[in-house]
Amino acid sequence: MNRKNTFLISDDIIATRQTRFTNYMIDYLVQIAIFFTLIMSSQIIAELINKPLSIAWLENMNKIQEYVFGAVISIVYYSFFESITARSVGKYVTNTIVVMEDGSKPPTETILRRSLYRIVPLNALSFLWGDRIWHDKYTDTYVVSKSGLAAAVQIHNNLSEIGTL
Repeated sequence: MNRKNTFLISDDIIATRQTRFTNYMIDYLVQIAIFFTLIMSSQIIAELINKPLSIAWLENMNKIQEYVFGAVISIVYYSFFESITARSVGKYVTNTIVVMEDGSKPPTETILRRSLYRIVPLNALSFLWGDRIWHDKYTDTYVVSKSGLAAAVQIHNNLSEIGTL
């Protein structure tokens, strides 16, 4: 198939900055909930097996340790969800999805790179210096409306079929 007939993401289905911010806030809250659930579960299990667990190390973390700990949670969270479904919890809520330029699901390696770019300082503000957030730009991915994508692909396929009978 030549490039002329290849589907490409168009600006009209790309998620807005407001939607992206909503995704970020929802995903951040979910990550906090997961973190506290893991800590509480660890505490309960430790009590049940009679091996008290001290989480004092959490209270004594410096800023660098906090950043690294948060980065690990973020990388695991986004890599897990987006490599399986191309969607995080926030993207489910806002009906958006991560795709490649041709609308296909990104490979796992690309999702991992997206997750790593997210921990780069100022990544979240990078849209201020350009039209795309770094973790999208440098992985050639797009966050789009899921229903908008389906409609655009359908229209593209219908138009591509004209004259092929």
